[in-house]
Amino acid sequence: MRNRIKELLDSKGISQTWLAKKLGKSFRTVNLYCSNNVQPPAKALEEIARLLNVDIPELLSKEKNYPTHEDKEPSVLREPSATYHTLPKPVIKPSAYSKVKYLIIDDLKFIDIPKEQVVMSFVSTCIEAAARTANCSYEAIYKRMKKVRLIEDYIYPCYDGLHTESRDNLAADILECLEMWEKRINN
Repeated sequence: MRNRIKELLDSKGISQTWLAKKLGKSFRTVNLYCSNNVQPPAKALEEIARLLNVDIPELLSKEKNYPTHEDKEPSVLREPSATYHTLPKPVIKPSAYSKVKYLIIDDLKFIDIPKEQVVMSFVSTCIEAAARTANCSYEAIYKRMKKVRLIEDYIYPCYDGLHTESRDNLAADILECLEMWEKRINN
């Protein structure tokens, strides 16, 4: 997912230098964000959205039609307690890379897996990593994420950047973002 930081800065007549000063980051870092070479971490996205007076989804997507309950296709996430949860279908635009090739080592062959399945698996990884780091149940983390729409509004749109992080950094980023979004909703 590409961000719209540069587009929003241009439309508001704000320079990247101004944004860099307000964020306490170097011009180079902000320029990397604006050129979509690097996606900002959750904390920076939150601050940029605040500074530009926009919602985070507006920073990440040109369309304003976000997934509704009718658009969501159920998928199953199994918990150790044998309870099941429904996760919404990821919003992934079709592209030349809509399928991911994986090498199956035992048979030495490649198989195509739809990117939606890969992203859904990644969401499960995010939930599991956050739960282990926070030392709580998967269900508790999932419910917190669902309440603030973290999966739909952060993990799906930022998948391309998030999946490159280490598991420890991913868990820390997800928990930090979750706490910030919960504070925002509670205030």
